[in-house]
Amino acid sequence: MHYLLTNDLLSRLAESVKILIAVAIFGTHPLQCYVVIDIIWNTYLAPLFVKNSRVLIIEMAVRTLIVTISCKFSRRNRKESSRAASESLFVT
Repeated sequence: MHYLLTNDLLSRLAESVKILIAVAIFGTHPLQCYVVIDIIWNTYLAPLFVKNSRVLIIEMAVRTLIVTISCKFSRRNRKESSRAASESLFVT
């Protein structure tokens, strides 16, 4: 009997799902930071750059910086939590 899904097809399907999840996270993470970015930009930084002709470029750079920093913090916290979880497995 021939199977409809071979191992090669399953591995390709799994890889495509991983890629789609990565794209979804990449696209939605800035949306999760919207409120924080809006408060920081409109309250603190926008008044400093009112007369600057490149205010849009500066705003995009600030947004990118905030998203990058939040990604770095989440990556560091994930490493620490996985290390703590693996150490707790060996405690008797």
